[in-house]
Amino acid sequence: MVFDAFAGIDSYESKNHNGDKFLNISDKFFKKFNFNVYNKAETISTVTSTSFVNLTNFTTDIRYSHQHNEYRDSLNNNDYYLKSDNYFQVWKQVKNLFFEQFNQISVHQSWATNFCELNEVYKCDTFNPFTQRDFIDGFKNTMLSRIISINQLNGSISGYLILRVMRQFRLIDSLGIPESERPALPQTLNKIEKDIYSQKYDLIFVHSLIPHLPFGYNTKCKYDGSLSINHPLWMIRK
Repeated sequence: MVFDAFAGIDSYESKNHNGDKFLNISDKFFKKFNFNVYNKAETISTVTSTSFVNLTNFTTDIRYSHQHNEYRDSLNNNDYYLKSDNYFQVWKQVKNLFFEQFNQISVHQSWATNFCELNEVYKCDTFNPFTQRDFIDGFKNTMLSRIISINQLNGSISGYLILRVMRQFRLIDSLGIPESERPALPQTLNKIEKDIYSQKYDLIFVHSLIPHLPFGYNTKCKYDGSLSINHPLWMIRK
């Protein structure tokens, strides 16, 4: 399970009151279920796709070529990531040595990267906020939220402006990515749990944007859309 943009145990983000509280809870959880914990682990790159391609191909020398707009091995010039033909996804992974060690894989993925075109993948579940119906308390899963979010997602300038205004006044919540993955967390975990108990797969691979900016959970573990707007880093990226 890879949680995108999730801060590590020894990260800067963990050095506060809520971080200390989380570390105490997680420490008890890890000890209870006999986890191997690597406190100093960190990714090779701050770019998700670069980290993924190195992680799943057991290398450290694959870099993104801006000139060719693709990922290449500096020695062999083999393609690992390509631009996706799918309208809703950015990348697709076409070489994955890690997956080749398994026969029947279940993948749970976001819209960011498609891992499902590899031969070893038997089942693919791509998170789709517009077919998702089960969200945690606090998320405004209304027809209005869906209509405005679809217009914004399709590149409508007016749709984006209307979405921003209506979110600001807390009339709707966004079903965009990654905002909508967060309130769908319980349902996502339920799907993974079913795969585990089915015993059909020798690998269950999960990539989720749940911890990614912008935020949305309050201290009572309910969704609060006001926390996912006006975040300075997210506004710069937008």
